[in-house]
Amino acid sequence: MNRILITGITGFVGATLVHYFRKKAEVKLYGHGRDANQIRRQYGDAVEVVPSLTTSALDSLSIDTIIHAAGIAHDLSNTYVEADYDKVNYRDTASLYDAFTASNAGKFIYLSSIKAAVDHISTIADETVQPRPVTPYGQSKLKAERYIESKALPAHQRFYLLRPCMIHGAGNKGNLNLLYRFVKTGIPYPLGAFENRRSFLHADNLAFIIDELVHQPIPSGIYHLADDDSLSTNEVVRLIGEGLNRKVRIWRIPALVISIPFKLTGKSAMLGKLTENMEVSNLKIKQAMGKPLPVSSREGLLKTIRSFQ
Repeated sequence: MNRILITGITGFVGATLVHYFRKKAEVKLYGHGRDANQIRRQYGDAVEVVPSLTTSALDSLSIDTIIHAAGIAHDLSNTYVEADYDKVNYRDTASLYDAFTASNAGKFIYLSSIKAAVDHISTIADETVQPRPVTPYGQSKLKAERYIESKALPAHQRFYLLRPCMIHGAGNKGNLNLLYRFVKTGIPYPLGAFENRRSFLHADNLAFIIDELVHQPIPSGIYHLADDDSLSTNEVVRLIGEGLNRKVRIWRIPALVISIPFKLTGKSAMLGKLTENMEVSNLKIKQAMGKPLPVSSREGLLKTIRSFQ
């Protein structure tokens, strides 16, 4: 029996992992979050609530693996300040990692972000990229990574710092959902002049990778996570049209012209998010697993798009 503790278990990633692991007889799931009653309502008997994240609590439950998915996500609405990111994404992670290193648990899997390394990049981001996060979110994630790397571990323990690109799947309410809702209106997509390319990560591929980390003797380290192929935003818009069974129109309005209304409405950050390049290599994690990912980039996006209906 592999006893897995998931923090942030009621969030999108946590729910994805519960859905994946609850089908496996050899796994027992434990969860931690801000609201214990919500965990019980959401998962019932499938998850045992862990009220505290101390070493004694971990050992009393014989936890084998910690999947740390709790944290404050990248926020374009300025809900959080730098101190919030620092406390939740860095200091709370460091505290949990200290509890792990003093426990009998064997593996610590940290859901960091590609934003801990780069915000946009003209080449393909692999694990050799020199981290230069520019937002409080990315900076707090990198601080947590470096804290984890700085600790010497005994032979029976391993850590994994996962840097996923944009994760999507059923139940996700991120930018892909916003793009879907826009295309669904039938209004022509006006950003066709931006020839950016982005990597995506389907939730099924994320769960598959974490399952391999749980069960395989993969070396500790940093791993970038992405589906196999990147796509342009124009390609994604066409896929949304395919999912809706309708032809979409893409307008190639000059970039300088299209940027004006975004600036006037204070939405420049949103325009940058929609049009920036972010291609991420998954070569290292696939070589470590020795297995291909189960879901292709195109198949995964179509699954997500159809789930929005």
